[in-house]
Amino acid sequence: MSLHHQFRILLLLTLASIALADPGPGDTYREFTWLPEGKGARSRWQRITGPETKNERAMRFLPNPVNKILVTDLAQAERAELQLELLQCHVGTIGHAFRINSGDWTPIPPSAAIPGKLGASDGPPQQWQSMRYPTVPVPIGALKEGENTLEFTCKPGFGLGSNWPQSLVNGAILRVYYGAAKAHASGRITVSPPRDPATAGVQLCFDPDRESPQIDRVDYIGHYLGFDWRGEGSYLEWHYNFRRGEIAHHLGGADRAPWSVHWDSSWVATQPAPVQVMARLTDSTGLRHLTLPIAIEDLNPPRGQRVQLIEPFAIPPRWHVRANRKMGCKVRFPEDLSSLREVRVFLCSWNGHGADTISINETAIVADIGRNHDLSYDVLTVPIGAIKPGENEFLVTSKTKEHGIEVQWPGFVVLARYAEAEAPESEP
Repeated sequence: MSLHHQFRILLLLTLASIALADPGPGDTYREFTWLPEGKGARSRWQRITGPETKNERAMRFLPNPVNKILVTDLAQAERAELQLELLQCHVGTIGHAFRINSGDWTPIPPSAAIPGKLGASDGPPQQWQSMRYPTVPVPIGALKEGENTLEFTCKPGFGLGSNWPQSLVNGAILRVYYGAAKAHASGRITVSPPRDPATAGVQLCFDPDRESPQIDRVDYIGHYLGFDWRGEGSYLEWHYNFRRGEIAHHLGGADRAPWSVHWDSSWVATQPAPVQVMARLTDSTGLRHLTLPIAIEDLNPPRGQRVQLIEPFAIPPRWHVRANRKMGCKVRFPEDLSSLREVRVFLCSWNGHGADTISINETAIVADIGRNHDLSYDVLTVPIGAIKPGENEFLVTSKTKEHGIEVQWPGFVVLARYAEAEAPESEP
């Protein structure tokens, strides 16, 4: 099967998978965002408490708030969905759900890919700490133009979640999709080599159609093999997530013509198929449209180098480290490390300041990381000398009797850079 044919199959499968949830190529939509309100930590997240709890400390946070979200345009609307920034806070909390305008409760399903084959044990996904961005359909008939109410809930499950069912929500986006007749921005992505020939990556620009409505911003999103920013257990996907309703960890964005972004691919892993890129266009009214994707065959990696993504395994449930506990996961490097040149590790944590040490094979990398009682994505440099052939173990320790550090799924994901012999020049 040719590489081009493989790419066409991958594209069709991708489009089919994202048609069920999340915006996909060709979609036109508006996003109406709800964010937590308050001072200090309460402005960063809202606590969801299970109403059935008998825990007196938990009951102080009940009833759960009734939030408000403003919808300004339902003309030509065909469907809608709610996307959350949802932290599985107290392990064992189940039954997450939301409702709009006091309607029926809509379940928020757990991830079907956690723990998969990578967990240190079997069990339901609610056993693992996670920061996810699940998307759930909303009936159009449940919405109205103007102010709508939005509520969240959860239920007791097992472990800590049986006594104190709780999760945190950092924000939510109500996304309303419109029919093909809705006028939207349009155009095409152009790809060119970077301005500096020695620089890895590509230069992305956008050429609007002549009749296109005015564009205020262009964001580029890539489909490739990379770190699982969404915490769902998938590495080959459209890579982006959200931070308080704003898109993050995508390829980049621009707010003026020629809508130029340089995507540095020097730490992008070797890909199983051509990378796809689509543009998210935002016009002067806030209406958004996703273009059809284009394929990038050559990302111009650094000469004579390649990057390997190494997934972790033996990821522990209840990865909440405090009170002198030690917890970690494992990764497996090749047996031959002679060409290994650099190693980075990606992870997502909550209250990373609660850690005392983060190490690999008992060699310390850093002490605490991230933020205090908040979410953080971090990239750490790993000492080459600490890595051994085959199985390696990342370990997190914490002495605090306070909250400690939570490590979110999928744990420690490695990107390893190797030197490769250059291909010999052909005979004249």
